[in-house]
Amino acid sequence: HQDGINSRSGYMRRILLTWMVIAVGIAGGDELAQYFSEPEKYKLYPNRDLTQMVSQLESHLTDPEFLYNYAWTAYEEGDYSTAENYIEKAVALRPQNAFLHYVAGKIYLAAGDNQKAKEHFEKALENHYEYLEAWTELVKLAPEYYYNLAQLYGEKAHRLMKRELAEKAIEHYNNYLSKNPDGEFADAARAGIRDMNLLISEIESRERIAQSRKQQEQLLADRRLARIREMRQFRST
Repeated sequence: HQDGINSRSGYMRRILLTWMVIAVGIAGGDELAQYFSEPEKYKLYPNRDLTQMVSQLESHLTDPEFLYNYAWTAYEEGDYSTAENYIEKAVALRPQNAFLHYVAGKIYLAAGDNQKAKEHFEKALENHYEYLEAWTELVKLAPEYYYNLAQLYGEKAHRLMKRELAEKAIEHYNNYLSKNPDGEFADAARAGIRDMNLLISEIESRERIAQSRKQQEQLLADRRLARIREMRQFRST
C-alpha cells in the first residue's frame, strides 16, 4: 500500500514538474532559438516510475536512452545519487552526445555539485557549440563565458543580418563586462559592442533602402493601374 502511495506521489511530482517546465518555456522562451541548431535528443518515456523501471534495468545497461530515462526519473523523484550514477553510464556509452552531457549538468546542479555541472555543460558545448540551453546554464556558473556567447550571437548576426541577434550579442557583451570589468576579454568585448552597433546601423540602412524601393515599386504599380483605368474609360466613351 505504501509503495502505491509513493508511486502516485512520484507520478504527481513529475506532472507538476512538467507543467512548470512548460510554463517557464512559454513565459521565458528564447524567440531567437530558431536561428540556432539543436543537438540530437533522447525522448522521455511516458508514465515512468523508478520502481517499475528497475526490473528492466539489467537488460538495458547498454541502452543510453533507457539509462537517460532511468536517471531523469530518479532526478525527478529526488534521488540524485541514482540519477548521477546512471546518467554517467549513459554518457560513457555516448560521450559525444551533447544532450546527455547537458542532462548530467542539470542533475549535478540540482545535487549541488556546481563543478561537475560546469564540466558537463562545457562538454555539451564542445560537442554542439550552438546548444543555447547549455549556454544558459553555463554562464550562470561561469560568467566569463558570456563573452563566448556574445561572439556566437555576433557571428549569427553578421551571417543573417538580423538586428535582434546583434542586440542580443550586445546584451551578452555587457553581461561579460559587468561580471568581468577587467577581464581578459574586456577590450575585445567593448570592440564587439562597437562592431554590433555598426552592424545595426548597416541593417537599418538596408531596411530603409528596401522600404524606399518597395514604396517606389508601389507608386509605379499605382500609376500603371491608373493609366489602365484611363484607357478603359477612354475606350468606353
